[in-house]
Amino acid sequence: MVGPAHVAVPVPEPVFRPGGGETTGPLKVERIELTFTNGRPDATVSRGASLSARAEIRFSGNGVFRARWLQDGGVIAQEVLQVTFGPILDLPLRAPLATFEPGRHRLVLEVIEPATPLSPVEVSYFVTASAPVPERNSGVEP
Repeated sequence: MVGPAHVAVPVPEPVFRPGGGETTGPLKVERIELTFTNGRPDATVSRGASLSARAEIRFSGNGVFRARWLQDGGVIAQEVLQVTFGPILDLPLRAPLATFEPGRHRLVLEVIEPATPLSPVEVSYFVTASAPVPERNSGVEP
């Protein structure tokens, strides 16, 4: 008996974008915004559904950026990047969010380096007890 086929899912990479910030001097985090795939800081998904998040981070200067993603208090991913150009970083969460347990869950991006006066940014999502509804076949052949 052959098991289910495993398909490799591409892992999104961080992307630096221009934005008019300072590119000299020590690295400073100016602003962090977390959103889910729906573009909002909150989401509701069915049990077992796929869910991801991203951070938009605005910098000035250059240096090492280190952060970790925490889901319900546990580390699920870590990031280490050398910031030398591009004051805006689109940082996708490169780990799947657990959606097997119904209820409210927290996702936090905690900046480790550079030191910042900003508090860790937190968003939340809610997992419903029902499983996702499979797509129905409309009966039309492609």
